Amino acid sequence: MPTPVIVETSWLIESRLGPHAEAVFLDAVAAGELTRFDLTEKDWSRAAELVERYADLGPGLVDASVVVAAERSALGTSWKPLGAAPLEGGAAAL
Repeated sequence: MPTPVIVETSWLIESRLGPHAEAVFLDAVAAGELTRFDLTEKDWSRAAELVERYADLGPGLVDASVVVAAERSALGTSWKPLGAAPLEGGAAAL
């Protein structure tokens, strides 16, 4: 899970379910129950590129970080949904 997704998920859990639920989520992250994907400098640049390129669709950092994670994984080279835009490495994004 990209780090920006963890941050937004934590905020959403706290705002909807309260601090105890947020702490349970954070403990799960700390225990390695979720695989954290930290963005590199290149990933941050790619996320900015995606946000700019698809500005008319309204993606933010969280959306872009998911795409970046897919591009860096095996999923990024094989997952091609219908109606998707091409991504780096020949993959596709919705």
